[in-house]
Amino acid sequence: MMGRLEQDQGQLFYSFCLEEVVPDDHQVRAIASVLDLSWVYGELSPHYPALGRPSIDPVLMIRMLIVGYVFAIRSERRLCSEVQVNLAYRWFCKLGIEDKIQGEMLRTVLKRLIIKITRLAKLQTANYQQFTDDKMDLVRKFNLLLEANRSLLEILVSNLLSNAIRHNFYAGTIEITLVKDRLIIANMGKPGSLDPKQIFRRFHKESVDAGSIGLGLEIVRKIGHLYGWTIEYAYHSGLHTFTVQF
Repeated sequence: MMGRLEQDQGQLFYSFCLEEVVPDDHQVRAIASVLDLSWVYGELSPHYPALGRPSIDPVLMIRMLIVGYVFAIRSERRLCSEVQVNLAYRWFCKLGIEDKIQGEMLRTVLKRLIIKITRLAKLQTANYQQFTDDKMDLVRKFNLLLEANRSLLEILVSNLLSNAIRHNFYAGTIEITLVKDRLIIANMGKPGSLDPKQIFRRFHKESVDAGSIGLGLEIVRKIGHLYGWTIEYAYHSGLHTFTVQF
């Protein structure tokens, strides 16, 4: 007998738990298990005024950006729409089922800015130098100005630097070079070239580091693709080198 969906009056009350509807093997759970954004509010609070209209939650913005990178959602408008309707994305962004996405505000925050990458690379290098014994040399030959989203550019530089630190010899050398149209980050490490086709693949890992889930270089590649930048890897003279051609 053919079954039919009953169209009678629905229930007046529902019991719903967002935690229960996201599968245990979903990618957002793997990311959430190693993602720690507890530092964000403390780091950013000095940059917000005491008075005025409340801004979008910076942690929410970062989580939404991660969703965009991992699942190749390039449009800010589409990203807002996907997070609005996708329960797994909502769970990852720590949004309740009734929470609304501040779409217009988020798109304003994500708008493109003219970024002085020379200064950005200097700040990122100084930040990472505090947490490693590696010798980090920043060679600046040109002041580069790029039209890009600042958050995306910071993540690109940060991921390349953290990758270099993770795979470097202890107290080894990391060279960061800025030339006319390129950012070059090179580090010492295990001898021999890596497979250029594999290292940019999602969830590919060259190390057994428990803190790595193999997304850093995939995110770098996605950001590069978004802006038409070329990301290349090479091994020569004992250095693993990543070049971003702007």
